[in-house]
Amino acid sequence: MEISFLNHKDLDHYCKLHEVLRSVLVWVYEYLSKSKTDCLIISSVFRHEADEKAKGRSGIHGLHRAIDIIPTSKPGGGTVDWVECARLATLINAIWYYGDGGKHHVAFADPHGTGPHIHLQVRNETHKRIIKENENVK
Repeated sequence: MEISFLNHKDLDHYCKLHEVLRSVLVWVYEYLSKSKTDCLIISSVFRHEADEKAKGRSGIHGLHRAIDIIPTSKPGGGTVDWVECARLATLINAIWYYGDGGKHHVAFADPHGTGPHIHLQVRNETHKRIIKENENVK
């Protein structure tokens, strides 16, 4: 599976991502490598916090605690739809806990922004859930 960037400037910011966010991305990459996905496109890593807040957003991309990803499906490499993004976000949220008592999630894939994608965000308290052997994750 390949990883690509929509904006070459994001490559510099990718190296500055929060340590926990990098762990989530490794998990996503390993999961998608075994699925019907052939490419993971990093569509947005860094956006200036002040610009984001001026647009009414949280500014979390400016803190290197968020990233937007677009999985592409086999065959043909077309981007997946919102339904598939939502399924993947549900799985990510079953595995990863944001750490604020359930107010936010690690993965968000409701229709927003520029098209089907998954917004991932973390905080220091974000961690992988402990899943017991033979426990089903839906």
